Amino acid sequence: MKSLALHRWLPQSLSSRLAVGFGLLLLAFIGISFLAAYFLIAQSIQSDLDEDLEEDAALYADLLNNQGIESLAAEMDRETQGEDPETEFILLFRSDGKQVHETDLTHWQSLPIDATDIVPLFNLDNEVTLQSLDVSSQSATTRVLFARLSSEHMIVIGESTEHLQDFTELLMLVFALVFLLVLPAAGLFSSLFTRRALAGIKQVSQAAVALSSGNLDHRVKAVNQVREVQTLADTFDSMALRIQTLIRDMREMTDNIAHDLRSPLGRIRLLAESVKNSNDLSPEVSDCAQKTMGECDRLIAMINTALDVAEAEAGVHHGPRTLEDFTALVVDTWDLFEASAEQNANRVSTRLVSGAFVQGQRTALQRMLSNLFDNAIKYTPAGGQINIEILHDDQDTGLLIRNTCNGIADGDQEKIFDRFQRLEPSRGRSGCGLGLSYSRAVARSHGGDIHIKSDKQSYVELIVKLPSAVTQHYPFNPQLIT
Repeated sequence: MKSLALHRWLPQSLSSRLAVGFGLLLLAFIGISFLAAYFLIAQSIQSDLDEDLEEDAALYADLLNNQGIESLAAEMDRETQGEDPETEFILLFRSDGKQVHETDLTHWQSLPIDATDIVPLFNLDNEVTLQSLDVSSQSATTRVLFARLSSEHMIVIGESTEHLQDFTELLMLVFALVFLLVLPAAGLFSSLFTRRALAGIKQVSQAAVALSSGNLDHRVKAVNQVREVQTLADTFDSMALRIQTLIRDMREMTDNIAHDLRSPLGRIRLLAESVKNSNDLSPEVSDCAQKTMGECDRLIAMINTALDVAEAEAGVHHGPRTLEDFTALVVDTWDLFEASAEQNANRVSTRLVSGAFVQGQRTALQRMLSNLFDNAIKYTPAGGQINIEILHDDQDTGLLIRNTCNGIADGDQEKIFDRFQRLEPSRGRSGCGLGLSYSRAVARSHGGDIHIKSDKQSYVELIVKLPSAVTQHYPFNPQLIT
């Protein structure tokens, strides 16, 4: 479940995901670098502070040994009365724990250092001990050095780390500002980089979509891409050219065979008709001639339809394309099939709109609609439901035809648009398997398409989509709305 939620949160495009990934990686690298630099600088500053305290202790030891306690005490007072007297204190103890001298402790109330802390340190091997103490009167931690100046005296030097804290806070603020400035720059850089790197892949994807929709002329034509992408694009173009050549040759062969078969079939029909019209024929011969004529008519109609499909797929239609009222075209065509639907006791519901216009060849569109209506009535059982709905917006105008039936399995839905394709339940019905193939070819030649949706047990839905035509204002025609 977590992986699914993460998948929904991530961008869906590869370029966006790579941009996000590169951006996060760059930000993580910068963040880790900043944190490492911050801790190194802070550690370096504290080391410098500890070295300064140790150097001061060495100077105080020389002063005690050479000039005595009085000079040492005077130097301690002078040292803590500089620019920031509240940030430093110095204490001098004897080995019995008695305090010999102290500097001004006005800003060091409740200092947690007494004889019990000092005496044990005289017994340690280390002459210098460093600790960090929290003093209630100070806003920052105090760094304290305990150093034996002689066998009888120990000095305690404490310095507030407030300046260190201020510096590190300023450093963190600078890092945060730089990080915020780098964030959009990293996003922009990673986005530009990935878009440029994947431009060729996007072109291949667009070409694949165009190829799958039937545009066999589309090519990638990518140049100056990285080697892998350039190889992919060139290979795809070669494959698309090969597919186009194979399909063109196959269609030409099929169309040539269909065209060549039409003439001998016509002659066979004429011979059968002449035999039927002859005198003194037995009933068996006359019936055989009649059946021969019928089969010839069916084959000729099939061949003519196959040639019409080829013309439609090639975008060749007889007659000009004109502005057509698609709703009126649907109503007029349905009138021809309404009696068949009533005879089949089909319940029909319509949802039509006015003002749906397309640019197209009227005869081809009428034939496309006829095939779709005939198909719906043919496969709707007696008493079944047929729904007809006009779809229209600024981009698309189309038709939805939904009829109750046994449905079509998912793997067979696209097959119904193939030439001569007839699924097993429809083999006993009339037809040659070219109606839907022709209808989709007409829709695609007009810049649209036909899609299918089906439940395997209840319905089939065919959706025709054509580009909407740009029209002037047309008055509302209530007679078209039923």
